Amino acid sequence: MTEVAIARQEDYSPIELRSQLEKMLADISILDSFRGADVLIKPNCTGYCSPDEGRTTHPAVVKALVELLRKYDAFVRIGESSSTNLNTQMVYDVTGITHVARELSVPLIDFKKSTNIVFGKHYSLPEELLESDCLISVGKMKTNYVTTISCAMKNLKGLLPDHQKVECHRNGLSQSLVELYSTVQSELRCVALVDGILGSELYRPRPAHVLVASEDFIACDAVCANVMGVDADKVEHLRLASYLGERDIAKMQIHGRLFSVAPPFRSTPPGLESMAEEFGVEIIDGKPCSSCIGGLYYILGKLKKQRPEMLKGLRIAIGNCEGFDLSGAILFGNCSYNQNSESAPGCPPTTADFAKAVMRLTY
Repeated sequence: MTEVAIARQEDYSPIELRSQLEKMLADISILDSFRGADVLIKPNCTGYCSPDEGRTTHPAVVKALVELLRKYDAFVRIGESSSTNLNTQMVYDVTGITHVARELSVPLIDFKKSTNIVFGKHYSLPEELLESDCLISVGKMKTNYVTTISCAMKNLKGLLPDHQKVECHRNGLSQSLVELYSTVQSELRCVALVDGILGSELYRPRPAHVLVASEDFIACDAVCANVMGVDADKVEHLRLASYLGERDIAKMQIHGRLFSVAPPFRSTPPGLESMAEEFGVEIIDGKPCSSCIGGLYYILGKLKKQRPEMLKGLRIAIGNCEGFDLSGAILFGNCSYNQNSESAPGCPPTTADFAKAVMRLTY
């Protein structure tokens, strides 16, 4: 039977975190397997977000995990590839992971600089991953505009080089996540750990005071969805991945008390059509990555609240929009940039830069 550990954790107290993680990993019977192992920790460090924003793995969780693994004589490394076109080292710095790595003398890997080994037609995985005995994906508990939730499975996208991250969106992100998980877990032992002590509700901080762990990423994400009050059956990548793991909580052995937060985490119907309808704008869909989709949603929400008049009649192109009629449109992000059209550059653009582009187009 699939085992999942869940624990209430109010804050990022170091001693409590280490104790909680040790108990959780022991409960699901994997702690001893780390003894003397080569372990790669993959946090969620995709953007320039400070720990108090709730969008990236808190450095205190990574530190507690490293200290626990070393107690079992594991060799530990940390690796990540930040969002497309962002500098991974700068992301490590902003999120606090660089400080942890220096304090504990842990090798810090930028997968964008790694030698990649090709698997099938779709994926190139970093050499450091394939040299490891075990991957621990330390995801963050978030609702997400593209995949409804972003927890254990979506965190794996950070193993890929930038061009393949973009291809995942163009090929259908949910199906791509399933294929990626299937590939990775067939190559080495994988453990999912999700930091939901402070999570993110559509790009804004939202505490859930929880940690979740399992060797089954589908089960881990299903339990996370339950905590957030999100129906796991409506999460496309979990439905598609049912053959790879357990989605039915009734069929899991859960260590700890399962609960749901109140009110539930806010999520939205995925897709740019839904976003266009919510904000009353036109969006030209060039299959952008999740960074720009999330950035656009955040900016439109901010403008709707502070400057709603700026949304009236707005036409936005996002992603690779070659071949589309872009007349009267603002091109959002570096992928859509065109010097002959009004553009808001960035990956994603800032609210200020987008507002300036709207003003230039309007006036």
